[in-house]
Amino acid sequence: MSPLQHSASADDLFLHAQHMKSSESCESESTASSSADEEAHSDEELDLDHSSVAVHPDPEGAVGSGPVPVELAFSASAGAFVYQMGIAAYLQEHFDLSNCHFSGCSGGSWAATLLASGTSVRRAWGVIRKTQNRLVPENASWYTGYGLYGRIVEETILDLWKDDADVHERVQAKRLSIAVTKFPSLKAETHTAWDSLEDLMKSILASAMIPFALTGRPCISHRGQWYVDGGITNFKGIACDQYSTWRDLYFHSAQTVLDTVRATTTKVSDYFFPSLTKPVAKLINGLLPQLESPHDAIAPRLTTGEKPVGARDPTSTTARPRLIFKPWTWRAMPVTSYHLSVDIQTHQRRFDLGYEDARLHHHELEALLPSLRLA
Repeated sequence: MSPLQHSASADDLFLHAQHMKSSESCESESTASSSADEEAHSDEELDLDHSSVAVHPDPEGAVGSGPVPVELAFSASAGAFVYQMGIAAYLQEHFDLSNCHFSGCSGGSWAATLLASGTSVRRAWGVIRKTQNRLVPENASWYTGYGLYGRIVEETILDLWKDDADVHERVQAKRLSIAVTKFPSLKAETHTAWDSLEDLMKSILASAMIPFALTGRPCISHRGQWYVDGGITNFKGIACDQYSTWRDLYFHSAQTVLDTVRATTTKVSDYFFPSLTKPVAKLINGLLPQLESPHDAIAPRLTTGEKPVGARDPTSTTARPRLIFKPWTWRAMPVTSYHLSVDIQTHQRRFDLGYEDARLHHHELEALLPSLRLA
């Protein structure tokens, strides 16, 4: 089985290889090209905790002046944003990202912005440490980061890019997309253009605006609008208007219910009527609906059909080659990992862990990203 279809690790990596969709929609059908695909895309594996990294390679025959850009998307992550920074640092140091576009939401918008700007992720991590040491009291409690982290992020950004007048133009040129959520309508919105560093900073803060946690306030004002965390409407932070957190949750919840019904029915039948287990299972499978993923970023679509034509416009939001990095990309994260900790040692361990996990799965990443040693 190809490592892009299913990681050999037991740490919840799930890399889905998909064909590009048509230029008018993010919802065309992908081609199931091997039995390995069918195994990796089985009903049992289509739950939220296992679709950690989604990969959508460029289909054969895509038309364009050059290679279709690869989108690197960083999902919502709360306190695990430092883990994503570790992944970003490894990507930056070992892969050629010149043909990449970047997107993110909530804590993931920070890693996406750093890569889009070309700023050293390690340098940014050093500035965060310095800023946090300056703003956080020595006798900090476990809850100290709540209400304070917004100021830490703001001062880190201003310190990091105070002498970089065109950083907002560079990230715009790299097609950076930051997901935010309007308040109180809770409608999804993406920011893709900025006119100053302060404008960019406010978009990052708006995307990460967990009510009351980041600044102590329920929402943030920016561009004449009120915003809350982008993960509410676009948890995976991808640059595609057809994706939504709610559709993602609905699909995986429904899939879990159906899988539970199938498994329970099989066990009951096997216990009471051992000789009828297979016929009963076949009957139940025929009666239960077969869910089709509404979008490849939610789960691989299982329907086979003609190979789709690739997106002709690489700047469009139609499916392009895409890697989605969640905090649990390669391991099961404890709930405490999402806590807004202000403990530097904890942050350093998370950063190193993200870097090491990316190193261990280098071969899976280089399926879409050229290594610097080969560039």
